[in-house]
Amino acid sequence: MLEGLINEKELVCINMLAHILVSLSMRQITIQQVEESKVLIALLFNLFTSTFPRDLRKYNLHMLAHLPEVVLKFGPLLTSSAYHTEDSMGRIGKAVKIATKVAEQVLNKSLMQASVVW
Repeated sequence: MLEGLINEKELVCINMLAHILVSLSMRQITIQQVEESKVLIALLFNLFTSTFPRDLRKYNLHMLAHLPEVVLKFGPLLTSSAYHTEDSMGRIGKAVKIATKVAEQVLNKSLMQASVVW
């Protein structure tokens, strides 16, 4: 999907990061999987530093190194979906017809929907 849009090394970094996060988020995870994630994180750091400029080496990247220990202490990483939040935002956006009195429009539409009995 991203092939041709970004260079090969950047794509490998993205794939490695996705693999690390997915493996550390599994419902059941073994110590061997955590250890494999540590190795992948080290490989990702090496590839990242040779691929991206220094100013992109941020704190979040450093925090990635600590995720395996977090998983060992507290269990798999929690995953969540933003569906309900995004769905609600979409509904609110549809309630607004003009750019004035936005809060009033949303409130009126919400009250109207809440008063409908099915």
